[in-house]
Formats: sequence, C-alpha cells, structure tokens
Amino acid sequence: VWALVMILLLLLFAAQYLRFLRRQKNSAEPLEDPAALHCLQSEAERLRIQNKKLPRLRSGPDVVGPILVGALRPIILLPQQRMEESALRCALSHELCHWRAGDIPLKWAALATAAVHWFNPAAWILIWVLDRSCEYACDAAAVSGMSVQDIAVAIASSDVKLLSSVKGLGKKTAERIILELREKVNAVPAPAAGAKAPAPVQEKMSDVEEDAVVGLMSLGYTRAESVRAVKGAVERGASGIEEIVMSALRSM
Repeated sequence: VWALVMILLLLLFAAQYLRFLRRQKNSAEPLEDPAALHCLQSEAERLRIQNKKLPRLRSGPDVVGPILVGALRPIILLPQQRMEESALRCALSHELCHWRAGDIPLKWAALATAAVHWFNPAAWILIWVLDRSCEYACDAAAVSGMSVQDIAVAIASSDVKLLSSVKGLGKKTAERIILELREKVNAVPAPAAGAKAPAPVQEKMSDVEEDAVVGLMSLGYTRAESVRAVKGAVERGASGIEEIVMSALRSM
C-alpha cells in the first residue's frame, strides 16, 4: 500500500506539472522586447549572476503572473500585458533569484520526500515551509531594487501592480497599504535626501534602522509606530533598508 500510494502521488505531481508546463508554453511566445531583455540583463548583473546563460523570456495571454518554469531549460513566463519598468524589474529579480538558488529542483525534492513519507504530516508541512522560505528570500532580492521613494511614489499613485509585484506582499495587502497611506503620503512631505531623524534617547538604532524609520515616517507614520515596526522587522530577520521597510509595511 505504501509503495502504491507513493507511485500514484509521484505520477500525479509529474502529470500536473507537465500539463501546466505544456499549456503555458503552447500559449506563450518568445519575448524579444529590447526593454525587457535589458531589464533581465541588468537585474542579473545586480544579483551578481555571471558566466551563466540566463533563462529565456516568453509571454502569453494565459500567463497570469511572472513565473519561472523548467529545471533543465529555464524560462521566465510573463503576462502579455505590458508591465511598468519598475514592476518588471521587481518580477525579473524575483524569478532570477529562484533560478540562481535552484528552487525548482529543491521543490521537486520536497515533493518526492512528501510522496515517500505521505503518511507523515511533517512531510507536507515541509513543502509549505520550503515554499514560503523560497518566496521570502526572493522577495528580499526583488525589494532590494526598490528605494523607499519608489514605494512612496507607488502608494501616492495607487500603483497596485508595482507593490503587488513582490509576491510576498500580495494584491490585497498592496491595496490595503494604498488605501490607508495614500492620503498621508500626499500630505506629508518626504524628508530631504540623506536626512535622518534624531536618535531616540533610550534606544539605540543602527544607521540602516534609522533610515528605515525615516522612510516609514515619510509615508505618514509617527516615529513611535515606525520604530516599533522596524524593530519587529529586524527581529523577523529582515536586513537592508528596503527589506526592512517592506517587512514593516506588511505588519502595519
């Protein structure tokens, strides 16, 4: 019984993936847009991906969102609708990070483990934990290309696509952030470049944390709210100003 269930699960996983892959590839055509190819190359350089043949780009009407497919011949599938450059860069960074880390073979290994240990709930929890860990790691790489000013502009212009291009953020969360902060962002002037808020008397913060606090304050939050959110983001393992700001926004 154990072997039979294992074989059936492996066949089911393979059939579902191949069917999805065939449907996406059949409807998607090679993307030769110079701007998109330039973004792919520049993001690869920013992520320090060198001496590797980059994944090909394809787009089609059935592609809902950016996704990396293919372990041996990787392809990044993009929606047919034209994306803003900032959103495109964010999406390509995310998928390139998946490719660089070898997430597709890693997830297949997790599925194989779950199939072998199908009777153990921990094996299925492993898939979920691994998936979220991979996504958050790639989110960090994607967000690192966005400045606090980019985030403020996206909120002020109600650019849901740009904010939700980071998968960990999600469309609903992006809409909530815009709804709650749009008026504050338009009403509160951003601090001058390089300006830093005064350090709190009783609590020391690093320069990166101070910059993140200033960025949140430019979005309309009070200093107390910003400090609390930044500290929470750092405790959750966020590092780098952009990653800290995005993690803080998700919790506010």
